Amino acid sequence: MTRVHEFLGGLVRTTRVTFASLAIPNYRRYASGQSVSMIGTWMQTTAQAWLVLTLTHSAVFLGLVVVLPVLGHATWHLYRRVVPRRPGEYHRALPAFDDIH
Repeated sequence: MTRVHEFLGGLVRTTRVTFASLAIPNYRRYASGQSVSMIGTWMQTTAQAWLVLTLTHSAVFLGLVVVLPVLGHATWHLYRRVVPRRPGEYHRALPAFDDIH
């Protein structure tokens, strides 16, 4: 057996283990749906930025289009993580939103 065959055999084994969860039909549907959703989101974000750049020819407006959607999350993150009023307070308040980042 050549090194290429050994490499390919190892690659096939690794791939089977990595994608073993795709053997479950419901998870396959979920993963497919999430993939389509992520591709659609990326396409919409890219098209919106391109449209703003095409219409305005302004790097400032392009920057605003890119930054404004994440500004709310960035502000929330600063409030929750960087500027706690008392040590350890951010671990107790609103635990459902604790690790959104």
